[in-house]
Amino acid sequence: MTYFFVFIAGAISIIGQVVLFRELINVFSGSELVLVFGLGFLLFSSSLGVYSSKDSSITRAKILFVLTAFSFLVLFLFCASLRPFFQTPRGLILPLFKQFASILFILFPFGFICGKLFGELSLLLVKEGSSPSKAYAIDTLGAVTGGVVSFVLSHLGVSQSYFVLVLIFLSVLPVIVVKKIFSNIIRVFIIFVCLFGLSFFLDKIHFSVLKMEDGYLKEVRETPYGRLSISENEGQCAVFFNNSLLFESESVSAEELVHLPLLCVENLKEILILGGVSEGVLKETLKHGAQKIDVVELDENNITLPRKYICDDRYGCLLESSVHLHIMDGRRFLNRSAKYDAILISNSGQGSISENRFFTGDFYNSCFERIKEGGVLAFRLIGAENYQSELLLNRNASVIKPLFEISGNVMIFPHSTTLVVAIKGKKVELKDIVKRFEERRIRAKLISPVYIKYLWENQRRKEFEKSITDRKFEQNSDFRPVAYFFTLLLETARDYPKTSFNLSVFNNLKTAFYLFCGFLVMTMLIGKWFSGIGKTEATVFVSGFFGMAVEISIIVYHQMKHGVLYKDIGIITSLFMAGLAFGALYFPVKIPGKYRVLYICFLILLTISQIFLLDFKFTAKFVFIAIFCGGFIGGSLFKIAEALSEERRDLLLKKLYFVDLCGGSMGAILTSLFLIPLFGLKSSFVLLAILLLFCL
Repeated sequence: MTYFFVFIAGAISIIGQVVLFRELINVFSGSELVLVFGLGFLLFSSSLGVYSSKDSSITRAKILFVLTAFSFLVLFLFCASLRPFFQTPRGLILPLFKQFASILFILFPFGFICGKLFGELSLLLVKEGSSPSKAYAIDTLGAVTGGVVSFVLSHLGVSQSYFVLVLIFLSVLPVIVVKKIFSNIIRVFIIFVCLFGLSFFLDKIHFSVLKMEDGYLKEVRETPYGRLSISENEGQCAVFFNNSLLFESESVSAEELVHLPLLCVENLKEILILGGVSEGVLKETLKHGAQKIDVVELDENNITLPRKYICDDRYGCLLESSVHLHIMDGRRFLNRSAKYDAILISNSGQGSISENRFFTGDFYNSCFERIKEGGVLAFRLIGAENYQSELLLNRNASVIKPLFEISGNVMIFPHSTTLVVAIKGKKVELKDIVKRFEERRIRAKLISPVYIKYLWENQRRKEFEKSITDRKFEQNSDFRPVAYFFTLLLETARDYPKTSFNLSVFNNLKTAFYLFCGFLVMTMLIGKWFSGIGKTEATVFVSGFFGMAVEISIIVYHQMKHGVLYKDIGIITSLFMAGLAFGALYFPVKIPGKYRVLYICFLILLTISQIFLLDFKFTAKFVFIAIFCGGFIGGSLFKIAEALSEERRDLLLKKLYFVDLCGGSMGAILTSLFLIPLFGLKSSFVLLAILLLFCL
């Protein structure tokens, strides 16, 4: 029975994390940057929960399960109401200190309760004669199940409320289970029916809480990629994705993206548009009379939901014979598509890994392989017309500079958003653009020959282009997403303006990171000499750090190469946890010490080999295998650490779990916020290989 309880505790922890992180992403208007810290903080609070555990009983464990169910329901509804609680109007990003406060309010209690539940159940297992590594493996298998459940529910587009009810059901399950099978069936059926009846009521409460922020909110839909919501008032509609504004139905943003780039092309026949149907990008593109237009939308919900509220002809354009709609990831479509005269990217920022993958030198190369001579690539960046801080200029430079090497003919038009147009071929003259505008008989609300001339001859444009070309800075790439890191600094500068003027904040971060690593090493050595910290503690710390670092590194690689993380995060987490469980259960610990050294040396070589494997184009199956192997390495190191100790099992269990979770916490924060952006994926694997030396 205790094994079953530990299994359920593992499933609850993963499902709860998925629900709270999805809700917090909406609280933070789509930015997952601070949530990286949240993941590390969650692991740390879990370690405190484990460390505070003491001798337990089945009755005490059941009380903890009931407390978990009740507290999670409260945390879920409170999380949804955080923006009204902080009095932050919709459309504005929550200030940074309030984001950290949100993490403290939501993730600390949940992590602590889950850690305490797991810690006390594990102590019960140890009393029954089990080993710490076996308890670790059973909990991890439960987490695998939780990840699979989350993956399935996410793919089905199930609302957050149903996730919550699944977690409550699992939390109540250990309380009602008895030894009689027939009685269990009756009890489980009754609980299931009660929770199913509660589902509609909870969904209504959740929607009402969300409507506290926006009184004009009409509909919310969960998709495999995030939350899509619609606000409507007197015929004007605003579409939000993860609570970040995508577009407004009366906006002319589509005209700003479409007309100037397409007028740069003389013989416009074939066009590729990545996203933007509901924004009106396709509607404006059709005015240029192209023979074939491929439109790629990531999710059909991006069309079907706004279509219910936006009543104009932008959706009728999909019925045109020249238009071909494809529902898939734009980057993956590009690898199998034909040649085009123009490629338009409707995304407008790099605030997340999913957006950043469309603004790297690697992606631009893929685009120009599909662009005909004389064709254009165009996209928008978040910016300003009159003034851009040094920090914002550096961010935009890291995104735009790769284009200068690929194209050599790049035009940058600063306005409410910064329009970037790269031409494959000779430069275009203003008179040719005006002539084509008149020949194609373009009718638009904003774009006109006078407006085009204003943009073309604007002195700010020349100054901005010069500031980009003269700026020496590292370029944004798949394996080194520096623009993603700059977005974090920009978020910080919004609340602490001095950061935007202090360029040394970035230039000195590498030095600070090296100093921190040196401090960490010295702390471990001093601890070994004076506090009795030996190979057991060092190995299990490395196990936690290495496991989380590898998981995050492979997730970033998968996000860049194979699509949106929301869709596959459940299965990726499950595979990683399965690897942990397999390593903790089946790694042979009775082998002589010299063979353990050889094993760790093999792990070092395997980690370094990832550098060469990253350059190949692998399918998602390779990523899944790699994430399982990363989990196996972490689990096997945990098993080795247990074998190196001669302490009592109950004392060893608390110490190992505490140190492992602390290592995982530090690995999550350092890898996501510093290691990958500052050093890139390849250098990160080298540093991780060096870290494994501590296990020797």
